[in-house]
Amino acid sequence: MAGNMKGVGSVNGEGLSAPEPEVAVEVEYYTIKSGDTLWAIASKFLGNGSKYTEIVAANLEVIEDADKIFPGQKIRIPKSA
Repeated sequence: MAGNMKGVGSVNGEGLSAPEPEVAVEVEYYTIKSGDTLWAIASKFLGNGSKYTEIVAANLEVIEDADKIFPGQKIRIPKSA
């Protein structure tokens, strides 16, 4: 590409590096049932109820308020690292 620019004779790429590719996060899907809470879902799938915030973060387009989830909502459960 350097030869395609007027006035550019060479390009020194020494010391340049590319960013590490992003690793895709594995997810599992779950359909909320009557009586479910995010705390209980996080306990079951992530091993700790306080990780419910990870579920909320992975579902911002579905969960507008962590205190208001509804039966039938399909959510992503991110795999814990």
